[in-house]
Amino acid sequence: MQIRLILFCLLTLTACAIGSPPVQTNCAVGDVVLSLKYEEAQTVCHREGDTAFRLTVRPEAEPINPSPWYAFTVETRSPATVTVTLDYGTYKHRYRPKKQIAPGVWQPLPLGRTQIMQEGTQAQLTLALSTGQHHFAAQEMLGVTDRADWVKAYTVRHGLILREIGKSVEGRPIYGFTIGSPQPGANLVLILGGQHPPEVPGTLGLYAFLDALYAQPSTLERVLDRHVFLVVPDFNPDGVAGGHWRLNAGLIDLNRDWGPFTQPETQAVRAEMDALLTKGLKPKLLLDFHATRRTVFYTPPEGLTLKPATLVSDWIGALTEAWPGDGPDESSNHNPDLPTAKVWFAETYGAPGVTVEFSDTFDREALQVFSKLAAETLLDLFITATEGDRP
Repeated sequence: MQIRLILFCLLTLTACAIGSPPVQTNCAVGDVVLSLKYEEAQTVCHREGDTAFRLTVRPEAEPINPSPWYAFTVETRSPATVTVTLDYGTYKHRYRPKKQIAPGVWQPLPLGRTQIMQEGTQAQLTLALSTGQHHFAAQEMLGVTDRADWVKAYTVRHGLILREIGKSVEGRPIYGFTIGSPQPGANLVLILGGQHPPEVPGTLGLYAFLDALYAQPSTLERVLDRHVFLVVPDFNPDGVAGGHWRLNAGLIDLNRDWGPFTQPETQAVRAEMDALLTKGLKPKLLLDFHATRRTVFYTPPEGLTLKPATLVSDWIGALTEAWPGDGPDESSNHNPDLPTAKVWFAETYGAPGVTVEFSDTFDREALQVFSKLAAETLLDLFITATEGDRP
């Protein structure tokens, strides 16, 4: 029956929920216990020994982009070496496991502690643990509250007005704010984040990018003479809360809903855009922050006539020159026919949209520096560019 369901989903290009297998309860008893972070995620624990566990890690629906995502806690009554086998089914190991070493601080496990097996569909973690609780996850845990707290603190720090622009499928608030005062003829820059829950480097990069906007107040002030930023930093809170690999609570990939607009999350952003456009603003640029296996900027499809015509290529060139390492890859051929945010923005407004993808393994300190340079070089271009900028 499940095979028929998956075939139906593939043929109709819809995401279908996978039935949850029965949760094993024997992981919660003994001198070493394991508990799962996400009640709604398709992860099941089975004890294989006094200090050995197996987690089956499955997505919330199929077909889906392979982003195996998990989080768990191990509690020991005395020091112990614990093994945890991650079983991804037909999917392959992607994220380097991380351990929380302090509140909000996560450290990748040493490479020798992770053994990849079964052609990548399984990974066994060997954990030397002291007495107490130990938290592990595929990527740093940035929960709904963590993300909301960051955005609230940011807007308070800079005197911005944070508004609830809509609600998710499950009724969680979606927050947005503007930087700059909307004036007729000003250029509108739309900044998005958090479409896919496990893509934490994208969220960290976005936060660093936003922080960097205020690093040089005089530069930002000159930019805001001609520009307004609309920022919606985390608009898949249901997916974050549920431990989803990719989808929202409606089992829709939000970055395939720009155009259809079937989900309240994308509808909320479109309504904010429409409200600003009625005030006479001109769409200039979309930046949509994500993470994938490499650092790459997915640029608008070839063949579109966009204005400003060279903004994105000039920005990537300036960033590559400023960054001491390898510059970001660039691709205009990524999903050109799908209703992604960047394609919708380019086709609807004749202005460039860019999917900013940070590498899953980007060193977090280097990621901060890279994102800062990305913001600085973009602001400099906004000041020096003349093509259609001045209201």
